[in-house]
Amino acid sequence: YGKLIGSLNIGSLDAERYADGSRTDFFEHLAAIIAICIENAANVQRLRRQGLTDTLTAINNRRFFDQRLQEEIEVAQRNQAPLSCMLLDVDYFKKVNDSYGHQVGDQVLREVAALVRAQLRGSDVLSRYGGEEFSALLSNTSAETAAEVAERVRKGVEGHVFHLPDGETFTVTISIGVATCTPTGEAEAIFSGGEFLVGQADRRMYQAKAAGRNAVVCAGDLTAAEQ
Repeated sequence: YGKLIGSLNIGSLDAERYADGSRTDFFEHLAAIIAICIENAANVQRLRRQGLTDTLTAINNRRFFDQRLQEEIEVAQRNQAPLSCMLLDVDYFKKVNDSYGHQVGDQVLREVAALVRAQLRGSDVLSRYGGEEFSALLSNTSAETAAEVAERVRKGVEGHVFHLPDGETFTVTISIGVATCTPTGEAEAIFSGGEFLVGQADRRMYQAKAAGRNAVVCAGDLTAAEQ
């Protein structure tokens, strides 16, 4: 509101067409209609975006992730480029809620989301996958690079100190599963839906938890494994 987002300029070869005193009722009415249309379009876009955003953490939600997953798979197919997926889970999150309350738990999720986001590129797709789980799609990213990114994320969360209003502090850790694929040749059909890639990342995340948590487990290059 009060912010210029466009302008309508009308001209005429007749030098007297818009002289002082000329009636411009039609153009004023037209401008009002256009302004209403623009505002309606902006509202629709805002509502659509809200439907794809997690209200707690202000990052993408699961619905957005599912949409982008297929899009990223298609881009990877066209470019014959690797696509990596990370699934991240906050360790012992229920203990945080039980010990400090759900408001603190919510704050932990917000701060963890920000910590993860800080380690990703602007083109990477970070989403809240559900509960205390997050997901990230890293386009054109090899298995080795994805593993390095995941380890930076793990260390970033591990080293972060959370502060309570009474001055008490605590830390949390995360477990991360990583999977990478390059949908080419015979492997293309296997990865085309994206479920296999996400499933492999999920499997590695649970392996990280089974190994003691606060760890990164990588599936490596699934394409090479399939071939």
